[in-house]
This record gives sequence, C-alpha cells and structure tokens, in this order.
Amino acid sequence: MTEILSFINPQSLPKRTQILLEELGPYLTLGLTYVEIARELGRSEDWVSSHVRTLREDLTRNALAEAGDDMRAALRARLVHYLS
Repeated sequence: MTEILSFINPQSLPKRTQILLEELGPYLTLGLTYVEIARELGRSEDWVSSHVRTLREDLTRNALAEAGDDMRAALRARLVHYLS
C-alpha cells in the first residue's frame, strides 16, 4: 500500500475524493470498522462502505495516472485488474 501512496498526487484528486478523504481518512487510519465509522459520522454502514469504495477507486486511478513508467509492472497490473 505504501508504494501506491507514493504515486498519489493529492492536488490532482477530484474534489469529491478530497472531501471524502477529509471526512473518512482519519477514521480509516485509526483502523475503525465501517460500523464504528458510521456510528461516529451518524451515517449508515452502507454509506461508509460505498464511499470507501469510491475512495479506493479514485486513489487507484490517480496513482496509475501519476506513476507513468515509474510503477512496477506487476503493481500496475494488479491495480488495473482491481479497476476492471
């Protein structure tokens, strides 16, 4: 995961992703479950799950776009497969 993070350019993330990162990121980094995050935010577990999925997809797309030829082929293949 840290290798993927090194390719992400926060300034080029969609605004919705930036907002979701601000809202969900602190809870995700604490290792809270979706149920715990939902409780903290006053949202449903389905809402949290759906938006975490959106975050993962947007971060994956961003890493692929920003990495260029610097990303290992095996990692690129896994990320492309994840998005398909």
